[in-house]
Amino acid sequence: LVFPDDAAAAAAKAAIDAGTDSFDNQVTARGLMLDDVDLGEVALADLGDAGSMVFGLTEPGVTAPAPTSLGPALFRVSAILQAQAQSLDDVKDDIRQEIALVLAGREIDAQMDEIEDLLAGGATLEEVAAETNLDLGTIAFNALSTDTIVGYEEFQSLAATITQDAFPELAGLSDGGVFAARLDGETNAQLRPFADVRDDVEAAWLAAEQRAALRIQADALVEQIKAGDSLPTLGLTEQIEEDALRTDFLDNAPPALVSTAFDLTPGDAAIVEDVDGFIVVKLDTIHAANLDSEEAQALLDLANQRLANGLQSDVFNSFAQAVQTNTNIQIDTNVVQSVNSQVRGTGR
Repeated sequence: LVFPDDAAAAAAKAAIDAGTDSFDNQVTARGLMLDDVDLGEVALADLGDAGSMVFGLTEPGVTAPAPTSLGPALFRVSAILQAQAQSLDDVKDDIRQEIALVLAGREIDAQMDEIEDLLAGGATLEEVAAETNLDLGTIAFNALSTDTIVGYEEFQSLAATITQDAFPELAGLSDGGVFAARLDGETNAQLRPFADVRDDVEAAWLAAEQRAALRIQADALVEQIKAGDSLPTLGLTEQIEEDALRTDFLDNAPPALVSTAFDLTPGDAAIVEDVDGFIVVKLDTIHAANLDSEEAQALLDLANQRLANGLQSDVFNSFAQAVQTNTNIQIDTNVVQSVNSQVRGTGR
């Protein structure tokens, strides 16, 4: 967490050490979430000048103000992972692979100018492949393509927009490779013979009919539950969740289940669609939120901070728009050119 100056960082550290404040509160007071300041797992070399202070901690905690390129900062260490040494035999294959990739990259870089010159001179892809180390290949590109190059986003993007009159150009791949592509032709989509897809059609039809029947059954169960029947008496497997929060994620349940439950009134029931079918959810009781809890206060403070920032931004934008609308601004280009000429003449 970066601070504007050393005094502010030192004051925050003193408050944390005294127990009158916490690192989490310092983060939320700045209008941030913990994810915004999370660095994940880092090594000593990743932290620059602050590395020695962070790695000087012998147990999880908050460092003293440490220097960074953005200003003094407090680092909270959540866990210390011990370094792991591996033998050469364990990593030699990985090292060999890394070296091979580096050498391959250098070889590609050395040939790029030659390849681009050939393409610019009108050479066909067949001629370029014959004179360089590029491999020539032809694929049928569609939604079912499994060729290796189709896995590259760069190729997919080009293949989706290329036309037959497009001139082949050299393009890069995410792993350092290069390619050039040409569209030889387009084949219109055709329906597959019914005999070839009969089994798939039948399976899809049965799945749709079963899902429709399940929905009808679920609707009937919801009405029975609203009338007072319990889930077990209706033959349903009941899973009770107590004290669930609006932000909770329940195991083996779709995310929509919690939000649906919070839209219900006690005794009411609803249906939540799942991949495998439908889930019937019934709400028993609503507990009022504890707005005095530390978590609730932190969220309220964050919401107030963001609201204040939003109002400030809106006021500034409204003022700027009013100034632009009500002010007749004229720019004398001759004066601008004169000033620029003087700056260029006196600059070092």
